[in-house]
Amino acid sequence: MLGLTAAGVLLAGCGASPQAAPRTAAVERGSVSTSVSAVGSVSAGQTNVGFPQGGQLTSVKVDVGDRVTRGQVLATLDDFAARQALRQAQAQLDSAEANLEQAEDSTSVGGAEAALDQAQRILDATERVANQPAAAPAAGAQAASAGGAGSAAGQLQVEQARQGVVQAQNSLDAAEAQRPHTLDAAQAAVDGARAGVRTARQNLTNTTLKAPADGVVTALNGAVGEFVAASSGTTAQAPGGDAAIPGAPAASAATGAAGAAAGATPARPGGAQFLVLDDASALQVVVPFQEADAAAIAVGQRVDVTVDAIPDATLAGTVQAVAPAGAAISNVVNYYVTVALTGGDLRLREGQTARASVVTGQVDGSLTVPNTAVRRQGGSTSVVVVEPGGRQQTTRFAAGLVGTDRTQVLGGLQDHQQVLVTGGR
Repeated sequence: MLGLTAAGVLLAGCGASPQAAPRTAAVERGSVSTSVSAVGSVSAGQTNVGFPQGGQLTSVKVDVGDRVTRGQVLATLDDFAARQALRQAQAQLDSAEANLEQAEDSTSVGGAEAALDQAQRILDATERVANQPAAAPAAGAQAASAGGAGSAAGQLQVEQARQGVVQAQNSLDAAEAQRPHTLDAAQAAVDGARAGVRTARQNLTNTTLKAPADGVVTALNGAVGEFVAASSGTTAQAPGGDAAIPGAPAASAATGAAGAAAGATPARPGGAQFLVLDDASALQVVVPFQEADAAAIAVGQRVDVTVDAIPDATLAGTVQAVAPAGAAISNVVNYYVTVALTGGDLRLREGQTARASVVTGQVDGSLTVPNTAVRRQGGSTSVVVVEPGGRQQTTRFAAGLVGTDRTQVLGGLQDHQQVLVTGGR
């Protein structure tokens, strides 16, 4: 509180002019705070909504400004091609399942086992015949020759029967080895066909567009009968939340991130997106701060927010997040800061201009002096103390936090002392 000290007197009979009293202020206890401020925008959580595949619109069930709920149908596409693809996929699944059943019912192993049994019986019978006693010997050399020929023929038949057993065993081994692979291949074909059915069914489902969350329709680009492309846009997210960076166009495969900013005419609402949803119930303030100011900002700091469109209100908020990387704005490095509002106002709208003042430091109940009284030279700070008799004394003191209008006193001054201030009233 500024006060005046009586420092001049009238000199009776001398005709002297009265001397102006020095302007002083008291050393007193109070609060000192520092802050940085910048201008940004009110922003909402934003979702670009569209169809995974393009097609012709058969219905559009919402308008710009409509409030929608999660799961609500927004629009539909012509589903003829999707229904035909599902039928084809189902037919392929039916064929694959039939092939699997055929492989499971295959008689190849059973037939090979039966052939082996038959070959073994033939071998057993042949060996019995070959081992029967020879007939009564005939006289002379002719008898000996006939006996030798018969023995050789019997042995040949036994070897041939044995060969038949070996071949039958090989056939069985091959059938048993091939069966699991045949079943695996048939099962894999069924699995692939089932995946094709699921994909085709999902493609059919995707011809109906539903709201992924509650929100307000802020952009709609398409009417019944028009063809829309597959959705490919993404939202530039502000740090630490769902809010979009104000003024940043959606990245699109068709136009690119710079497409909306390149033209001189107003950008098309929503860019290349079919529909944009905003979560107006969770408004935030997104502000770019220059790098020197951003270095003093931390999560949790108090923020005072003023909105140009609501001049009679100051909204309270807290720093929710600070971007870890800078963004070049007009060739100056800035860091986006997201401010969560702790109190709402029904007059708030997305896109409104807002000034955010972030309190970067604050002390309460400390001795303070006005900044206009402080003199700084090198590393020292001082004030001119005006004593009760009017005597002025330069006094050094230990300065703490320097606020917008007052400086914290850590030592060297006492409460209620008067100090000289400079500047006009």
